Amino acid sequence: MFVCNNCGDTADELPEYTKDYGFGCICDTECYCGGNFVDAKQCEFCGKWIPQDNYSSVCDECLEENITLETAISVGGQNYEYVVINGYLASEFTAEEIETILRRELEEAEKLNKKLNYKKYCLEKKQDLANEIEKEL
Repeated sequence: MFVCNNCGDTADELPEYTKDYGFGCICDTECYCGGNFVDAKQCEFCGKWIPQDNYSSVCDECLEENITLETAISVGGQNYEYVVINGYLASEFTAEEIETILRRELEEAEKLNKKLNYKKYCLEKKQDLANEIEKEL
């Protein structure tokens, strides 16, 4: 199976179009949209055809559909941020306790339908997101 790396169109066989460039004919595997047909594999979730050399075995749509707060926290575990915190508060709590408190606050905010940006965060770190989603397969 082959898939266009631009528009996602699929073909059972590699289409070949002959173009005459004035110095002879060249067979081309270009799609009508301007992209190229490449070897394909199926998304592990939905079965959609995606380029074989895609960074993930899951299509972008399924990656996005499977983002949860917990997934974002897992992705964040691969990407540490250093923050400035009140010295007294830092002296009262360990890093693990601070993470537990923040996680609890995020879970409460989600229950209250407060707008959280975890989807945006995960989509900015697509490779890490793909790694986390693929662990579930």
